[in-house]
Amino acid sequence: MSIRTPPWTTLSEPPSPTELSTSNLRLAEDSEEEPTMPSLSSRRIIKTTTTIVTPIFMRPKPIYIIVATSLNPPMGIGYQGKLPWPGIKADMAFFKQITSYVPAEESSRKRTLNAVVMGRKTWESIPAKFRPLAGRLNVIITRGSSTELGKRILTEVRGVSKGPDASEWELHQLQIGKAKSKPKSKKGDDALTTILTPASPSPSRSISPILISQSLPSALSFLSSPTSISLASTNANPAPTSAPSTSDPSDSISIHKIFCIGGAEIYRQTLALSSHSPQSPATPTGPGSASGTDTEGEASASNPNHDREHFNVRILQTQIRKFPPTSTSASQKTPDERRKSKVEVDFDCDTFFPDLLPSPGLNVKSTKWRPVTSEKVQDWIGEDVELPQHAGRTKESIQDEAFGEVEEDSDESEEEDELPGVDGKELWFRDEKAGVEGRVVGWERR
Repeated sequence: MSIRTPPWTTLSEPPSPTELSTSNLRLAEDSEEEPTMPSLSSRRIIKTTTTIVTPIFMRPKPIYIIVATSLNPPMGIGYQGKLPWPGIKADMAFFKQITSYVPAEESSRKRTLNAVVMGRKTWESIPAKFRPLAGRLNVIITRGSSTELGKRILTEVRGVSKGPDASEWELHQLQIGKAKSKPKSKKGDDALTTILTPASPSPSRSISPILISQSLPSALSFLSSPTSISLASTNANPAPTSAPSTSDPSDSISIHKIFCIGGAEIYRQTLALSSHSPQSPATPTGPGSASGTDTEGEASASNPNHDREHFNVRILQTQIRKFPPTSTSASQKTPDERRKSKVEVDFDCDTFFPDLLPSPGLNVKSTKWRPVTSEKVQDWIGEDVELPQHAGRTKESIQDEAFGEVEEDSDESEEEDELPGVDGKELWFRDEKAGVEGRVVGWERR
């Protein structure tokens, strides 16, 4: 039902928000009286609402540095391109287990892998029959052309693979991160990432794809993305894309954890991306120097003008030492033997971890790293992964032989400080054949 408008009534557009009624002012001019301000009823009241939008950032996945270091000399990790000690069965088993482990609830819903990030020289140090590391996304960082390295690796894996897998590997390219504005170098595709995958990956088969990138920060950001990585087979040389397709879940993988496995230069770059300190860590001093690093002459993340995303970096360190001498006590040694024993080292090392961590017998207090409890280390690695020093021990014996009391930091009384000394109750695993013992400890930024 409509109501008719009376003939003496006219409709007009409403006044603008800033316009005030002037009827009272005109009446005042006609009557020669003092003008008066308009009444409240004749004003237009404007209500302004301010909304503050706070952006929400998704925190990248933690980066786990997994490294085995000698205690004497401190932080030694390599000698002439190899490990300074013989192969340690318990440590190698732990490395494989932790880098391969994915909780059953995640692997049952979708194809999920861990990523192992390494330098080109570390890749080449792995025996050919074990390359790529099975059941993991192998990520290789190199300064050279990712396409050229990818072609060489493609030839290698086709030669090593047996059966139908030998011809199923294909090379694809994609672009991750922002393309560089500078022209391409003579080595070629500095803005591209190469990925090697099986041509038709089956959901029921374990796969070990290979990703090759020239930028460690871009690769870590790409791996931290919640978007799945597509393994769909396309043409031999597809055009670069900003993100992989996820149309078919069976042709894609998701990343559970990211592990940095070396060598020294990749460790240094990863430490420089730590969320608590944008500065590159100092290389420790000691016998030898960090020469012959993993990516010697390759890309560096130490450029202060380079915009880097910061990550939550955690360290899982296997501390390695020779057995304490038992055949001859210190009192039975001659003065010459005692003087010699003071300068002797357990292992010859020429490559060192790029940061100095406290360890038994080393009078060092770190202002950047603090040890975490064995319970927290267990939480990092997963409940189904066993620390090597816990192997063969019951839960009751582990509790009885705890790491011992830790000192309290004067500034942060609730945080652990130094690890216990060699005379305290500690859990170590022992390899009789290699003549060494060790333990896995965890570190996080202060």
